Amino acid sequence: MKNLLALLLLASTPFMVQGQSEKKLLRDGNKEYQAGQFDKAEINYRKALIKENGTEKAEGNFNLGTSLFQLERYEDALKHMNDAATLSENPELKAKAHYNAGNSLLKAQKLEEAIEAYKQSLRLNPLDADAKHNLSLALQMKKQQDQQKDQNKDQDKDQDKKDDKDKKDQDKEDDQKDKDGDKDKKDQDGDKKDENKDGKDDKPKDGDQKDGDKKDGEQKQPQPKEGKLSKEEAQRLLQALQNREKEVQQQMLKKMKPGKKTKSEKDW
Repeated sequence: MKNLLALLLLASTPFMVQGQSEKKLLRDGNKEYQAGQFDKAEINYRKALIKENGTEKAEGNFNLGTSLFQLERYEDALKHMNDAATLSENPELKAKAHYNAGNSLLKAQKLEEAIEAYKQSLRLNPLDADAKHNLSLALQMKKQQDQQKDQNKDQDKDQDKKDDKDKKDQDKEDDQKDKDGDKDKKDQDGDKKDENKDGKDDKPKDGDQKDGDKKDGEQKQPQPKEGKLSKEEAQRLLQALQNREKEVQQQMLKKMKPGKKTKSEKDW
């Protein structure tokens, strides 16, 4: 299976090695890269890049960017890919640098920027099938992301509407209870007056008073409404949707086409 980003040493634009130390650093970096020792390759590429001058820095930045990508340091890899694209005058190298910059951006979930990078690559090399594939993939992921955002907004709006309705219903229920309480009080005052007129004791018994207090307390407690989604439940639902979105995007990233290998310089 091909590496996502392969070391680029263009046969059409060979490195102009100025000294034996640079030559050895690059050779060592290539060997370490091929052996999967990307951290060591990074060190040697950095040292070689310091010694390089002029147009060689484009290839040097590209080489360094490949090792950084393999180390999953996508921001750093992106910087050096952009430097390679800016410094190079070779359309092939510029196209590959934009393409691999798009891969770094896609891995970093920066979909809009990844789409633009792939478009830049295709402007330089319209026949690049891998760039077309990854551009299509990035566009699908962006569409899916936008749909998820719209869905979350709609759910938030629905929850806000439901909360407002529940609040209004609760306010109406509280108002009705207040009215009923006032009416009961008036009725009780009237009964007391009638009892006093008849010479009856208007003081309730202890047992009756406790039962009355208990019933009043039970009436005052708001009853939970069936079907109401609590704020915690809404948050859990939103988190589940976001986790699902990440899973889908990870599955789509596995379909991403890797960077293509090019012929390496035979003699350093």
